[in-house]
Amino acid sequence: MQTIKQMKRLFFLFLTIILIFGCRDEITEETVQLPLEEGVGDIEKGIFPLSRAEGGYAEDRFHKMIVQYMLSPDFSPPDFVKQVTGTRAQIRGYDREERLYFTIPEEYYSERILEQLTQTPERVEFGQTDNGEFTGRRVKLGEYILNKSGYYFIRFPAHSLRVDRTRSLEIPYAMGTYLLTMEELKDFFYNNSLYGGNIRALVEEDKEKKKRTYIANYGALVAKPGEPSLKRFARSLTEGATTKEQKAQILLDFVTTEIAYDQEEASPHRNILRRPNEVLMAGRSACGGKSVLYASLLEQVGIDYLFLYYIDHISVGVKGNFENKSGLALKIFHEPYFLAETTAEGFQIGRSHLRSRLDIENIECIQRPGEESFIYEVKTGEALPFD
Repeated sequence: MQTIKQMKRLFFLFLTIILIFGCRDEITEETVQLPLEEGVGDIEKGIFPLSRAEGGYAEDRFHKMIVQYMLSPDFSPPDFVKQVTGTRAQIRGYDREERLYFTIPEEYYSERILEQLTQTPERVEFGQTDNGEFTGRRVKLGEYILNKSGYYFIRFPAHSLRVDRTRSLEIPYAMGTYLLTMEELKDFFYNNSLYGGNIRALVEEDKEKKKRTYIANYGALVAKPGEPSLKRFARSLTEGATTKEQKAQILLDFVTTEIAYDQEEASPHRNILRRPNEVLMAGRSACGGKSVLYASLLEQVGIDYLFLYYIDHISVGVKGNFENKSGLALKIFHEPYFLAETTAEGFQIGRSHLRSRLDIENIECIQRPGEESFIYEVKTGEALPFD
């Protein structure tokens, strides 16, 4: 018997890169910078850890995707289970016997909920207290104990999870609602909608110490132009804008004001790599995810841009005819690109100044995401090798 008190974070939907740490910038004029958040809310504590969905139970790639998003609160909206199943059940884990664990609030329990959750409700197992009750202070189910009153504690085979493929996810924001169909979600999850490629590039190698230093290849996570969900969303956000400069600023406004800065993601030795849809689903990210989302939205409205890699940060340079009051612009093949800082709320392209060291001369590498794109070192002009 085991009772586990603390929840564990899951970072398995994509590789965790250690070497690039998030960085939030502050602008020195035109807006007020809010303080960093102390962290993000956990789902209910005191049950047992969410378990990584390992193994080959899911022959159906669709079900495998749904289960992994259910088990990954850092990559999905807090109401993901409700949106996908139509119930108020909360997922609690996955075990080595390939079973999913859920809790259901006592006031919402019915046989109908079981039918909504699983294709085989007759195979649902219920936890019980020592007195044989289905709800109470200590509800035992197999090796696990639920230490919270007022909930049914159930499990059933993962392969029998019932999911309506016709449902769409709705992620509301003040500036608009992001809609994502199940098929669009699957195309993101299996990287069909992304440029793709190797996820890290070699920056430095010390053969004597047998040490290698890498940076994340954020260009691999950018959505291709024409991705349906982002195309709809970008067009709805920029409706009424008549120039590319206006559209670029509106999209930047969305990323800087609506996507919360994720301090946990930006902590040393931990950098979560999120796809653009996952940034929108989670509603938070650090410099990497914010830049990936912004670039993916720019792709949908046909605006050219670059990724600007700094020592411990990544930003975006947008091509256009902006005012150059800030001096934060560079020319590539005689074309002007202006800094668009995704972590500084209220940043105005071509106008805002930063209190950090994100000057143009501090750029280490440049990349234009695309099919088989490379990351070029500024000092040498050479492409970094992927590994």
